Amino acid sequence: MRLYYYSGTPPTRRVLATAFHLQLPLELQELPIGDDLNPHYRRARQLHPGGRLPVLEDGTFSLWESNAIMQYLCTRKIGQTLFPEEEKPRLDIARWQFWQLAHYEPACARTSIDEFRESSRVLETHLKSRRFLVGDAITLADFSIASCLQSWQSEGLPLEEFRSLREWYAHIESTDAWKKSAPTGRK
Repeated sequence: MRLYYYSGTPPTRRVLATAFHLQLPLELQELPIGDDLNPHYRRARQLHPGGRLPVLEDGTFSLWESNAIMQYLCTRKIGQTLFPEEEKPRLDIARWQFWQLAHYEPACARTSIDEFRESSRVLETHLKSRRFLVGDAITLADFSIASCLQSWQSEGLPLEEFRSLREWYAHIESTDAWKKSAPTGRK
């Protein structure tokens, strides 16, 4: 399997953290943004109709959209717990991934601190009595949402206002997969 990606983006971070957690052998193809002369960049653009990254290529099968790639990677590892086989936990993880895309990532990427606070309150309330978003162990939901916070300090997001959320994120930051998936130059 080959992963084409840009370093430093939240979608890349969540996919890499998943692959590293699962200890899957991936051929990593980091690409410079906009290098149309790079043959790997041209190949990645062929695989995604919108020309965006990350893109996973597995033989003749290709997949884009980071959360879909994460779920696919879990199907490649027998016995994994990031996206369990049980229906209710799996649906709960998918719900958080959908929420991340529709609500949290936009709130973290915009300059509106009010939107960030509103969405972070949802997480704060949910995390007050738990260590992970779903169940008793790290899941795809944790990596998906944590990726939105990777630049919280440089973006000026008031994460320190949310004690449970900050403690949860610190725990995710302490995992080997998260450390290994850090953007180039920030490991």
